Amino acid sequence: MTDNKRKRGLKSRFAHVFERDRPEYQHKQAMVFFVHVSDNLLAQSQLPLLTDELHRQVFAGYLFGMLQAYGRRLNMAQPTLVGIITALLTAKLGYNIQAADRFAQELVNASEPDYRPAWHVLIERGAAGLLLWEGQGMPAVSADLAGAVQALREARRSSS
Repeated sequence: MTDNKRKRGLKSRFAHVFERDRPEYQHKQAMVFFVHVSDNLLAQSQLPLLTDELHRQVFAGYLFGMLQAYGRRLNMAQPTLVGIITALLTAKLGYNIQAADRFAQELVNASEPDYRPAWHVLIERGAAGLLLWEGQGMPAVSADLAGAVQALREARRSSS
């Protein structure tokens, strides 16, 4: 067997190892990971997401923060992150595709501190939530999300 044939044989046998370096693989892994995270967070948070738009938006903002922190680690491009959050908004939170696309763009804009400061804080809290999840697990993230909902409720009451 020649060296070239042996190298091709090894590469085809271990294609999954080489595949992990490709961006498409990372995108797929990110989507699978965030479907898992959103399912667990939805189950543990007990937020009335189907009846309360504020809860849906807070959940989405928090999840977007987690996604951005995850994406920064992997150097994922912003359009990829927007695609993932749009898919999660439609699949998990029941937004239609047009509303999900608009809301995803709002979340991207809110990533800038000057755009909407309260939303920026929520997104940053979600980014910290990824570290919280890694260190303490989903119950701690669920409690932090509940705290974020309560903080936004109080902010809305005090501003009215």
